[in-house]
Amino acid sequence: MKPFEQANPRLLQQMFHWKKAQGEWIRFEMVEDPPGKWIVHFFSEDHITRDRHVFASFSGKDPEEMKRWALMQLARFNMGDTI
Repeated sequence: MKPFEQANPRLLQQMFHWKKAQGEWIRFEMVEDPPGKWIVHFFSEDHITRDRHVFASFSGKDPEEMKRWALMQLARFNMGDTI
């Protein structure tokens, strides 16, 4: 699993577009596993069945920095659709 700092933002944005085109919502969650190591999972969720599919995961040590990064990725995606 790559550290979030090494993520390919262009590829991640393409995955967001692909999931949205399928009519799915895009979300993320953070988990601590093992203690001191954080993982952010991006997943899509079907709005009818609530089925989830994790399509990207990244690791890191600073949960606040990772949360800001994940929110920024989603914000860039959503704002890109309105421009």
